[in-house]
Formats: sequence, C-alpha cells, structure tokens
Amino acid sequence: EDLIKYKIAYEKTIKRTHEKIIKTNYGIFNAIFYEDTVTSMTHFVLIKNKIESGVPTTVRVHVQNVLVDTIKAANLSTWPLDSALKKISKSKQGAVVFITENLSSSQINNLKKSKSKVSKANGKMEDFRTVGIGAQILNDIGVKDMILLSSPVIYHGINAFGLNVIKYVSK
Repeated sequence: EDLIKYKIAYEKTIKRTHEKIIKTNYGIFNAIFYEDTVTSMTHFVLIKNKIESGVPTTVRVHVQNVLVDTIKAANLSTWPLDSALKKISKSKQGAVVFITENLSSSQINNLKKSKSKVSKANGKMEDFRTVGIGAQILNDIGVKDMILLSSPVIYHGINAFGLNVIKYVSK
C-alpha cells in the first residue's frame, strides 16, 4: 500500500485533457477525458451531479468491448453499458469510468461465458492495470465511498487511492 501511495503521488499514468458537458439518452453528464500515458489511449468518465464527499457514489468501471457495447452481442459476464448508465442516471451522484480498449481475442472468447469462467480466463496483469486506471480516475474526481456496479470482487490496493467499496450491486 505504501508503494501504491507513492506511485499515486509521483507516477500517475493518466493525464486530464478535456472536460465537456454531454447530453445523453440518460441525462446530462460532465465528461472528463484522460490520456493514458502508457498506451496513448483516451479514457473518460461520465459524472452525474457533483461528487460530494461523505455521500456514496454509484460507480461502474467499464472496459470497452466493441461487440457488446455497439452491436449488443450477448455477454453474461458484465454489466451492459446501457444498464450501468440507466442505473447511474437514477442515482444521487454517480460516475461511469469508460476504459478504452482494442477488441481482443479474450473479449471474443468471453462472450456468453459465465462470470466465474471469465474471471479465471482473464490475465491478472491486465486486471491490475485496468483497476489502476479506474482508481486513478475515481481519485481524480473526488470519489471516496462507492456503490460499485460489479460482482463482489476484492480489488487489492484501491484503498491506497482513498477508495472504499461500501456495497456491490450485481446486474
């Protein structure tokens, strides 16, 4: 944890680049865009209302999957982006972190797999990097206590980012 705290202070892998108000089918969100300094990919967060400390924030960290997100291919392993946006649009305050990712063979192979099979198949290094990017973005926007739209999973090290999962909400 001390190493993570040091890296948070001195070795960020994201850089805030733009901020815009975006009107969506789910309401109006403040969008903040980040450049990933390792991959040069652009990630973003959609924020519903002002994030107030002391108030739990409904959060979804969503890794892009072009098959599921755009053509609605069946995927039993994750919250669909539409469902997460609907849930967050009804919350007092919320954030959807969208991590941009190229379509990978693991995403294709994971279609229609159960959650337990997917979690066993995914590589741990990719998971740590994704959690780190999401945690940096959530820390940057002031999230502390989260209602996480996810299956219950222990995310090691997120408390070093000042994040605390108080509740999991499965789809």
